[in-house]
Amino acid sequence: MFALFRRLLPAVKKTAKRHRHTHLARAHRAPWTQDAKDQLLSLVNTRYRDTKIPGDWDKIASYVRAIPSNALAPWTATESQNLVRYIKQEFYAKHRKLDWQQIANQFGRTVNSCHLQYYAIRGAQKDQREANADLDIQAYRTTEVKAEMKKGASWTDDEIKRLCEARGTSERFRGWARVAQYVGTGRTPLNCFHAWYRLRLKQKEQLLNPNGKQGKANLTDQWTADEIAQMDLLAQKHFPRTQDTTRTNEALALFKHKDPALVRRQLYRSIGKIKQRELNARVLDVRHRLKQMVDCGGGEADWKSISKLVGLTELRCRQVYDNMEQVKDGNRRWTRAETDRLLESLKLSKNQKKYDWYAVARAVGTRTRSQCYRKYFNMRVKQLLQ
Repeated sequence: MFALFRRLLPAVKKTAKRHRHTHLARAHRAPWTQDAKDQLLSLVNTRYRDTKIPGDWDKIASYVRAIPSNALAPWTATESQNLVRYIKQEFYAKHRKLDWQQIANQFGRTVNSCHLQYYAIRGAQKDQREANADLDIQAYRTTEVKAEMKKGASWTDDEIKRLCEARGTSERFRGWARVAQYVGTGRTPLNCFHAWYRLRLKQKEQLLNPNGKQGKANLTDQWTADEIAQMDLLAQKHFPRTQDTTRTNEALALFKHKDPALVRRQLYRSIGKIKQRELNARVLDVRHRLKQMVDCGGGEADWKSISKLVGLTELRCRQVYDNMEQVKDGNRRWTRAETDRLLESLKLSKNQKKYDWYAVARAVGTRTRSQCYRKYFNMRVKQLLQ
């Protein structure tokens, strides 16, 4: 038996090889589907088009054979619903990251097809939600706004009384929603807040204007000159302090017969006047010290040293000094001697990239940096216009 098998083995191998070649030839001659052609073309264009060596055709053939038969077929409504349900149950419900290869294997599609279909469904759902929201807004405009207009009608005496009762017992009613429930006439929390605010403004107006005159009360008429002087002394007494609790309490105790809001406002006015006086004195002191230092230097100031002594930056010291000189003789006409000194100083610094206008002003002697620059600019403009 074994000898017979050894004798027939070459013929069996030859027959099996012939049958295999016949099967492959028939498969190669089988017509290509349009999906397989598209996939082959996209693969060649994306991976092997720009290469100088020929493509790996065995890899291309295996790739085409691995393409599902319904890869590019249109999705049905049932498949779309199953896709969304599968992703929610297998990934979102279990807090897993989306595995598109697993999804594609589940539905017999490509990864790109499943990805595009799922997010197309999500986009359509979002558009539908926005359309529903627009419908809800339109329904609110036609129904709820009319109801709010009814709720915004004038308040009755009974409603105002219940509102004051609710606000008077603030320990019970924490929040305007509870106040609206206590009023009990369909008023919203915002309606109750606005009504209470208008009521407080009316009470404040009656307090400030007890005689019933039209218009706002003049707050300055409520204070005499002696009272303002007392308030100024109190503000000066506690001025260096950063904590104003003691200062405010003393002011309220001193003027018990006045409204606390008016007392605080007048106290802040007095503090503001003290700050302004100190600022003016400080500015005058800085200007005086600047002028003395520049005069001691014979017109040539060491701005770096001056800035350390004055407490300002070097640029700020120059600006303050220039403004002082400009105010002193800014409108005075230029003399011939000043113009000659200006032109001579400009010629000396002609080789430099930029003019040192501080040096030019020192050479002129009677003008500031900005005045010298403005004079030179006007002279250049006249030359161009001639």
